Amino acid sequence: MSITLAQSNYGKSRVRLVKVARQQDRHDFKQLTVGIQFEGNFESCYLYGDNTRILPTDTMKNTVYAFAKLYAIEQI
Repeated sequence: MSITLAQSNYGKSRVRLVKVARQQDRHDFKQLTVGIQFEGNFESCYLYGDNTRILPTDTMKNTVYAFAKLYAIEQI
């Protein structure tokens, strides 16, 4: 009997982000909760324990923080 992996995805949910843009006369405050979801061919992870195609969830979270530092948060 052969088993086929129908769908393969993973991610990180509820990454909390607060960004304050300090203006001369006021502070602009933005708060976001970000969810990240990857879909793709991750079959080797399930079949062989090969995690080379998997991005760690802490890396996902830190990437959100890095982009928030580099760019203004207008929209996601």
